[in-house]
Amino acid sequence: MKKHCRMVTAGFLFLSIMLPGCSSVRMTVSQRSILEEKLLVQGLERALSKIDLKPLQDKWVTLEAVGLTKDDMPFAEAYVRMWLIKNGVVVVRDPGESDFSLKVFLDVLAVDSSETLFGTPEFVFLGIPVPAIAFYRNVRNRGRTEVQMYALDQRGEVLAGEFPTGVGVAKYDRYTVMFVITWTSTDLEFNPEGEK
Repeated sequence: MKKHCRMVTAGFLFLSIMLPGCSSVRMTVSQRSILEEKLLVQGLERALSKIDLKPLQDKWVTLEAVGLTKDDMPFAEAYVRMWLIKNGVVVVRDPGESDFSLKVFLDVLAVDSSETLFGTPEFVFLGIPVPAIAFYRNVRNRGRTEVQMYALDQRGEVLAGEFPTGVGVAKYDRYTVMFVITWTSTDLEFNPEGEK
C-alpha cells in the first residue's frame, strides 16, 4: 500500500511540474512592446536632459533630425522639437526666419535584450508545450540613446556651435529563482507590468 501511495504521489509531482499552466497573450498591433517603447522614450528623454540648451534659449532655429532607423525618426524628431520648445528655443520651419540651423543626430536609439538561464528552456514534447523550468533566470533589457547636436549658421553651411553628446540609458531586468520567485529591477518611471 505504501509503495502504491508513493508512486501516485510521485506521478502527481511529475505531472504538476511537467504540465504547463494555462495562459493567454494578447498582442498589440505596434511593432514594439510597451516595455521597448518605454525604454526607448526614457532613454531619449535622459539623453536630451544632459544637453545644456542655454546658448539656444530665445533663439529661433530650424530643426533637422537624422537617425539610423527610419521607423522611429518621426516620433524622435517630434519629441526633440517639443523638448526644444519646452526649454525656450523657438523652432521654425522657414530657414529665412531662423538664427541657426540645428542638426540633431540620433547615433543610437535602440533596445538590447539578453538572457541567462540555468534550468531547462521551453520545449514541445509529443505536441505538448512544456514551460521553462528556471532554477535561475535573468532577462536584461536596456534602452540606449545617444544624441549629438550641432548649430550651424542660417544657411546650414558654417558650424556655429557643438553640444556635448547626450547619452541616456534605461533598464528593466526580470529575475526568476526556483520556478516561481520573480522580481524586477528597473529605473523606468513606471513599471510596464502595472505593478506599484
